[in-house]
Amino acid sequence: MNTSIVNKAEKYIKQLLSEQLNKNFLFHSQGYTIKQVKKANKILAKNTTSNVDKNRVLLASYFLNAGFAVNYEDHIAQSVELANTFLLKENVDSSDIKAVAGLIESAWNTKKPENEEEAILKDVRTSFYAYGDFEELLGLLRLESENFDVNIPDLESWRLNFIEKLRIEHKFYTNYAKEKWQKKK
Repeated sequence: MNTSIVNKAEKYIKQLLSEQLNKNFLFHSQGYTIKQVKKANKILAKNTTSNVDKNRVLLASYFLNAGFAVNYEDHIAQSVELANTFLLKENVDSSDIKAVAGLIESAWNTKKPENEEEAILKDVRTSFYAYGDFEELLGLLRLESENFDVNIPDLESWRLNFIEKLRIEHKFYTNYAKEKWQKKK
């Protein structure tokens, strides 16, 4: 797999998100996706592990939130389906397609990553925890959830849940994220 596939995926995802995301998407936007890909590139630039396939990681980063454009509640499966369809059309090897799908799924599960690629995707998915505008993003996520009738708790419970998640449940896995984002989180 080469970088031209990643470049095609970037164009595909930008077009998909610009055409299919409606005004109810306040958090999972095209801009947010681009930020996540930039975060993946930062981690990849500092990664010293030779067994990381940069193109797989970047493809998974582009498709990580794409499923929201299809079905908000089933976004993970939709992201995987979009990636599979795109990569099949581009004649990507089935082992690479399976790996990209696995990275997308692993980014969303609560299991400890099994390899460095999974660690990168998990860190990319939660990188917003260390953004300077985290509180604003969290507010946008809450409003977006309300727009899609997601059952969410009252504001105080919502905040307490995130505080608990940040303090106890969440952890960064890559050295880059631990060094650069942990304190900001």
